Amino acid sequence: LSEYVKEADKDSLMALLTATEDWLYDEGEDTTKGVYTAKLDELKALGDPIELRARESGEFPVAANCLRSSIESFREQSASADEKYAHIEAEEKLRVANECNTAEEYLKGVMATQEKLTKTDTPPVLSADLMKKRAELEKFCSAILSKPKPKPKAEPAKTE
Repeated sequence: LSEYVKEADKDSLMALLTATEDWLYDEGEDTTKGVYTAKLDELKALGDPIELRARESGEFPVAANCLRSSIESFREQSASADEKYAHIEAEEKLRVANECNTAEEYLKGVMATQEKLTKTDTPPVLSADLMKKRAELEKFCSAILSKPKPKPKAEPAKTE
């Protein structure tokens, strides 16, 4: 995890870890759960952002690819001349395409911001945000593209 820690933070984290270890072996044996919890919270305040950056470095590209894949898939479906989409009006297909374009612009902006960050910077957009955006896109597009075909009208029986 050291590559995700700024040098200034690394020194203060190491000092806090050493102080906590010393405390644990001295006063820590005869203390309450509340004090342990407070010490843990103090460590987490410095350690959690580091862990987040490390986790996001692996999860963010996966989430970005998932969103990109959904955009491409729905864009293809909205432009398809396939029989299963023939009953969907052109205006509805255009709404799907526009939503895909909006999501793609969002993703491009996020990726441009992410590329400027170092491993020690906390990302402003997380993989969870991209997955939420993907879920919103899928909900919107699926509602339109999965509309069932209208049933053919039954012809009235001829009377003789």
